[in-house]
Amino acid sequence: MSGLSENDNGNGGFPKHLNVISFLGSGSYGAVYMCEDTRSGQRVAVKHVKRAPSQGKVVLREIRFLARLRHENLLHLLDLPAVPSKSFRDVFLVLPCMPTDLDRVIHSKSQRLSDRDARVIVSQILRACDHLHAAGVAHRDLKPANVLLSHDMKVKVADFGLARCGLVFNAEVDKRDQSPSRGRRDESPSRGNRVQSPSRGRGGGHLTEHVVTREYRAPEVMLMPKRYTSAIDIWSIGCILGEILLRKVMFEGKDPIALICRMAEILGTPTKSDLGWLPHDSDAYRFVKLACPLVQGVSLATLLSGKPSASIDLVRGLLRWHPGQRLTAAQAQRHEYLIGLLPEKPPTPPEPFDWSFDDYQPTSENVRERLYMECASYHPEILKPDRVSAGQPKRQRHMAALPAMISPRVISTLRGVLGVKKAATRASLAAASAL
Repeated sequence: MSGLSENDNGNGGFPKHLNVISFLGSGSYGAVYMCEDTRSGQRVAVKHVKRAPSQGKVVLREIRFLARLRHENLLHLLDLPAVPSKSFRDVFLVLPCMPTDLDRVIHSKSQRLSDRDARVIVSQILRACDHLHAAGVAHRDLKPANVLLSHDMKVKVADFGLARCGLVFNAEVDKRDQSPSRGRRDESPSRGNRVQSPSRGRGGGHLTEHVVTREYRAPEVMLMPKRYTSAIDIWSIGCILGEILLRKVMFEGKDPIALICRMAEILGTPTKSDLGWLPHDSDAYRFVKLACPLVQGVSLATLLSGKPSASIDLVRGLLRWHPGQRLTAAQAQRHEYLIGLLPEKPPTPPEPFDWSFDDYQPTSENVRERLYMECASYHPEILKPDRVSAGQPKRQRHMAALPAMISPRVISTLRGVLGVKKAATRASLAAASAL
């Protein structure tokens, strides 16, 4: 077992078998490094999550998704190195190392994606999305930066911190005030910021508008955050394809209200049929009808001038105002633009993802206990009753290893010989009695 010390071990607190090579980037709750695994000689990406038990549910959720969702186009967890004790603070997620991401490639001045590249990349994103949706999972944060790429254009979708299960569309929303306001940053036409989904347990917990980076956010997330489905991922993929073709973001706006108006400028003002999913007596519906410009929209053929007509048609099919009218991930793969890249054998449907693990109060102790058990699934040796913290002083480890049959008087004598303090002896006795 390769334990780690949360004290400075000369390697930034990393497990001893992981040598840090370079810093790759950071997110909302972790920093990612390129490391060499000295046991295998391979380079890996390692996400260092500090104070993991105090991060709420997000770390455990991502670990569960990374460990259990297996598909060639999804990032997966290689290892969750053994923590030093049950009172650990940090965790390290060991992942495949991918050299770049789609955002960097799209906006690179030295690299340009061909039409073939675009089709290969988008088809793989759709395969990953199809697998997720078949398992009942919505990613909820698809964007170019979360699409990792190898040098030969192999795709792995990453970052499952916002992923959820059991998103079922329901147009029956309550009549809470959903009128727009320009007074607050990132304000939605619906004023409810955080709402409970209709399902718990295997369902998605809470639904909120604060998912998906704004430029890739579907209209229903902003207009009716109480109810949305995995179709929000399809919208995001449409935005990604458009960005690949344009080499710039399709929908930009300083806030969600401006973003909705920009969508109308490009796609055309939504018709009554387009908004069939939105209650017509809601403030959000009245906002769209009154605030969005009454225009036909910039023709996608004009916006994407010079691009293959099939690619434009696919963008149109992914970017429908009505979530139920968008292509599914499976349907999009059979679109004329991508059909030549279908795998020879149809994929094996995944088992439904079990979300029941998420039904707990996210106190630090509850999170720590669950993270410890996740670590134990990779390193069951940490569950052994005679396991001692890697940071425990050497003399105390000797005392802890003494068999329970030795009498307290003998141990007291040994304490004097070894110079071990009384508190350490008590700890040793407790460890011995637990054997």
